[in-house]
Amino acid sequence: MQEIGLIYLILLLVVLFPITMALLSKIADIPPMWLAGGTLVALLSIHLNRPDKDFLQLVLKRPLGLYIIEYAILVLPVLSWLIYLQGWMAAGVLILGVCLISLPQFTIRLKPNKQIPILKFPSRFIRHFEWVSGLRKHAFWMSILYLVGVGLGIYTATIPIVLFLLGLVTTDFHMDCEPAVFVELYAEKPRKFINQKILAHLGIFWLACLPLVILFLIFHGQYWYILLVVII
Repeated sequence: MQEIGLIYLILLLVVLFPITMALLSKIADIPPMWLAGGTLVALLSIHLNRPDKDFLQLVLKRPLGLYIIEYAILVLPVLSWLIYLQGWMAAGVLILGVCLISLPQFTIRLKPNKQIPILKFPSRFIRHFEWVSGLRKHAFWMSILYLVGVGLGIYTATIPIVLFLLGLVTTDFHMDCEPAVFVELYAEKPRKFINQKILAHLGIFWLACLPLVILFLIFHGQYWYILLVVII
């Protein structure tokens, strides 16, 4: 929130509010046990992929309590909803699951062969090095999101949510500033360089997402304004 600034934060909230309300209306129809199970699966994915376990063991020696507190705070909204629905068994499963998920002290690390990159890009694409490094870092989760958008495109909210999440993932591509030498090589002025980067980023992103846009217009053309909000 500090990095995107106040104006973008307000725009983000405007976009998130209707999406959040739509999600809440869908969550209300999910059986309590399914909701608890889905939350635990997401939590397990977070725990098995967090890279700071070795550091926490050095600092705290026994970080189990920290894991439980962190994950309890994360699942507190879901737990409150389950209690409101009087889904006592699902709430108990969620609490027990948080404790069990916190036990593993190992981290799953995928180390592909460095001699054979998982993703190969054409040489002319190397100028957009942010996308090269970003896709190699996030390609797995972005592919899953994309497939979810294609597979569940018949539901109105799916593709706008997927597009929004894909857009959030790509913001990580440009978190670090480019060296000044890049401005000298690729543009006469810094403003021109930034404009080139913005246009290239938007062009690549929406070209890649064009099948999702077309799919949404085919199934839900009457809701074109939702797509317009996401695009803006």
